[in-house]
Amino acid sequence: MDNQTDSVAAAVAAAVRFLARRDHSRCEIVRKLRQRRFSPAAIDAAVAECERLNYLNDDRTARCYFEELVRKEFGAERIRYEMKKKGLVGDTVEALLATYAGTPGETAAARNVFEKHMRRLGRETDRDKRKARMWRFLYGRGFSADIIRDLMDRLNNGDDGLPGRKSD
Repeated sequence: MDNQTDSVAAAVAAAVRFLARRDHSRCEIVRKLRQRRFSPAAIDAAVAECERLNYLNDDRTARCYFEELVRKEFGAERIRYEMKKKGLVGDTVEALLATYAGTPGETAAARNVFEKHMRRLGRETDRDKRKARMWRFLYGRGFSADIIRDLMDRLNNGDDGLPGRKSD
C-alpha cells in the first residue's frame, strides 16, 4: 500500500471510531479529521466511504439531535442554533423545526421550563427583576417572544407560579 491509501484507511478508521460513540454530522467529522491533520483528499474519501456505508447520514443525525433537544425542552430558535453549530442545516432541519415551532408542544415545553425556573426565582422579591430574569432565561432557551409574552401574562395577572405568594 502507498501512503495515500494508508492515509485514507486511517481517516476512515478514525471517522468510524467517532461515529461508533454517537452520530456526528458530516461537518463534525470533517472538522475532527482536519484537527488530526488528515489530507483533504483522505478526508473526502473517508466521508464518502462512511456515507456509502450509511454510517454517516446528516438527515438521521438531524432527526436524533432534534428529538434530544426537544426532550431537553429547548425552544425552536435554540434548536436551530444548536443544529447549525453542528453543521446541520437544510430542508430536513427546517421541516423538523416547522413541526415544532409555535405548536402546543413548544408551548408546553416553555410552560414546564417557566414553572421550574420560577421556583428558583422564589427568593427574588422584586417582581420586575423576577420578570426580567425569567424573560432572559426563556429567550436564551430559544422560545419566541410570543410564547414568552403569553407566559409572562401569568405574572401580570398576579399568578407568578410561586406557592404562597400574593401578587404585588
